[in-house]
Amino acid sequence: MKTTSRTPTVAALLLGLGLGLPAVAGAETVKLYKNAECSCCDNYTTYLRANGFEVEVIATDDLVERSEALGIPAELQGCHTAIHQGRAVSGHVPVESLRAFLKQAPEGAALTLPGMPAGSPGMGGKADGPLRPLIIPKSGKPAYFDVTTAR
Repeated sequence: MKTTSRTPTVAALLLGLGLGLPAVAGAETVKLYKNAECSCCDNYTTYLRANGFEVEVIATDDLVERSEALGIPAELQGCHTAIHQGRAVSGHVPVESLRAFLKQAPEGAALTLPGMPAGSPGMGGKADGPLRPLIIPKSGKPAYFDVTTAR
């Protein structure tokens, strides 16, 4: 009878530690703009990579202006802004919301999870309630983005 080893693989160890695996060929590429000193943005980058995204990190001193140019007003910005498939996403947006947004959001819309909410991906602590990203249409008022109806 053949026996199998129960020694965990490196991949299993990395996933168990939340470090993920390196991006694979064909992964979705993300450009993430952040302040150079922001460690929670680095944590969010790790989170995206662990969820199959390839991430290019770009340190910038003009994050507020860059985000506003992408349609995200200063009062609705998170601590970093990413470009995914040509669409702007600001803050520590959960990957389920990000993927739903990329599938169905109208042209020119942006998605944001304002501020730096505790318990959001890349942030420590426990969330006070559900994380509710906002969709910002090209014209019109921002509204909560409901992932369940976006599928």
